[in-house]
Amino acid sequence: MMNNERNGDEGISPDDSLYRYRISKREARESGFWLSLLANCNDLNQSASHRLDILLGESKQIVRILSSIIDNKQQTLN
Repeated sequence: MMNNERNGDEGISPDDSLYRYRISKREARESGFWLSLLANCNDLNQSASHRLDILLGESKQIVRILSSIIDNKQQTLN
C-alpha cells in the first residue's frame, strides 16, 4: 500500500495521482478485511487479539486519511 501512496504524490498527472490514492485506499480496506478475519479466530490468545484490534483500528484510520486526500484532490480537479 505505501508504495502506491508514495507514488500518488509523484503522479504524472493529477488524475494519475488520484488513481494511485484510490488503489492505496482499496489495499488498506483489503488489509482491514484480512485483519478482521484473523481477529475473529478463536485460536488467538489475548495478546495477539489485542494487537490485531490495534492494527485493525490503524487500517481504518488509514482508509479515512486516504478518503480525505481523495476528496480534497477531487475538489481541486473540479
